[in-house]
Amino acid sequence: MQFDSEKISDTLMVIYHNEERLDANMAPSFVKYVSSVVDDQVNDLIIVLSEVKFIDSSGLGALVTLLKRLNGRGAVHFVGVNTIVGDLFKLTRLDRLFVEYESVEKAIEKLS
Repeated sequence: MQFDSEKISDTLMVIYHNEERLDANMAPSFVKYVSSVVDDQVNDLIIVLSEVKFIDSSGLGALVTLLKRLNGRGAVHFVGVNTIVGDLFKLTRLDRLFVEYESVEKAIEKLS
């Protein structure tokens, strides 16, 4: 399966993107999957991108869409961002919207 999820609490969910790309081909199904598993009680998403080696503008748009879906209740957090993806976040200034953590455990500890 391309994606997995783990509900940590009523307000916190971890999403695993298990593909090397988050691009125009993958972004719609990623948003659809996350939207299907996230309910209105979830405030924060931790998205694990350790497998992702490439993100295009559609992938970036998908991440922003997920942030908007939270409707101001919380934030999107990332784990496993490699240098290429991290540089893209900085270039597009999305690093100001998203918080990165070293591990899922550290993110959960901070958000719980």
